[in-house]
Amino acid sequence: LLVGPIENERQEELLPQNILDAIIKHPDIIHIPWSDQVEYILAISDILVHASYREGFPNVPLQAAAMECPIICSNIPGNIDIVSNNKTGLWFEVGNQDSLAEKIEYALQNPSSMALYAERIRREVEEKYSREYIHQELLKFYHKKLENLSCEPALSS
Repeated sequence: LLVGPIENERQEELLPQNILDAIIKHPDIIHIPWSDQVEYILAISDILVHASYREGFPNVPLQAAAMECPIICSNIPGNIDIVSNNKTGLWFEVGNQDSLAEKIEYALQNPSSMALYAERIRREVEEKYSREYIHQELLKFYHKKLENLSCEPALSS
């Protein structure tokens, strides 16, 4: 199951036409260009492969973690802030097909390890990304900034 658009924005990301044709015509590959019902897709998925070249705040891995879906992701900023390699998921070297294939093969051969990673990351996400936690941390940050401002000497005119 492939979910999301096939992006060909950068020259190095272009998929050859024969690969695109193979994806479209293969009887065992289902491509869904878009869905806003991510929770249902993640619930039936064995693993999430997040092969992104760039991320800000990685919502897709967070969604997978919340659904306790095992994660394989590229080792880029954002992803590596959420997923700990060999603890809560697996990283592969961005742009390296062999590294990605190795991680997928490992995941398929070791479902119990992947289930453990998924359980760990779900717990982490519940703790670190709950609204309450984010609000508390933001409040601490604001208080600290305000304390620093009140400690600075007033500028004389």
